[in-house]
Amino acid sequence: MNRKLLLLSLIFAVARLQAKAGDSHNWKTDKKAFASAEVDPRVYPKILNTLDAQSITVQESEFKLKVEELTGVREVRLNGEVARIVERGSDRGRQLARQWLEQEYKALGFVVSQHNYGRGANFIAEKKGSSGKVLILSSHMDSMSNAGANDDGTGTIANLLIAKALAGTSYKHTLRIIAFDNEEQGLVGSAAYVKTLDKSQLIGNIQMEMMGTNSRKDGKFHLIDCDRKDSQFMTSAIMQSVQSFSLPLTRVKACTDRSDHGSFWKANMPSVVISENFFGGDGDQCYHEKCDIVDARLDFKYSSTITQAVGNAVAKLLN
Repeated sequence: MNRKLLLLSLIFAVARLQAKAGDSHNWKTDKKAFASAEVDPRVYPKILNTLDAQSITVQESEFKLKVEELTGVREVRLNGEVARIVERGSDRGRQLARQWLEQEYKALGFVVSQHNYGRGANFIAEKKGSSGKVLILSSHMDSMSNAGANDDGTGTIANLLIAKALAGTSYKHTLRIIAFDNEEQGLVGSAAYVKTLDKSQLIGNIQMEMMGTNSRKDGKFHLIDCDRKDSQFMTSAIMQSVQSFSLPLTRVKACTDRSDHGSFWKANMPSVVISENFFGGDGDQCYHEKCDIVDARLDFKYSSTITQAVGNAVAKLLN
């Protein structure tokens, strides 16, 4: 084979690998997931002593403000200097995002660290429990070289506000919040991270994906476990929260492994993923586009309600 043909072969091989990596996270091309979408009609058992249960509330105004800080709409002060996080695709943009997250979680009293794996770094914040067991609440902090307001700014801020709501209470189990890097490159950060986990210590993982668009104003959202028996307890906890607190949300079942929860499933670890009703026909029109900014298409009341549902379930699972 001459050099020109060898070079062309290498180019095509790299392109195939890149396409394969892209398919591992691109929801638009997941035809099976679109076909699997259906409303979940189940009535879940109510949380016992609901009035005594911890009721977490999330203010939509604070949700919007924090997304604006993470996406460059508002200036932030990092290490005494003013900065704007206008994108999270470049090394510099993701580093600024990690610095901002570190600052936010330290202010809540969480212990912060980074998991460096060569191609990137996952951000970790932890509130220790006494049992040795860990519940992981995750999102991905990178973007498609855009502002990433919805994908996955909304999921990342949802976790921050849950952490804020739980910061002042002691729990039996450890709450670990992770903002995964390089999800948009094929779930790279989460794949590297699960290799470090002791499965015997993991309660489960709840992955918070894009949850900002509710254009039909019907409150439908995805809570995806693909009917995995090892993961359904988290679905039940979240839906008990939805129904016990009469939150205006309807679960739409679907099945996909195209977010960081898929890395846990590949390692036979329990996980679910939360998102807007993407496969049910109400997905963000700005998904993976430059227009994924903070604008009128984002429904922060809807995002806050989903966050409240998950937050109350997390409080229950930590005990």
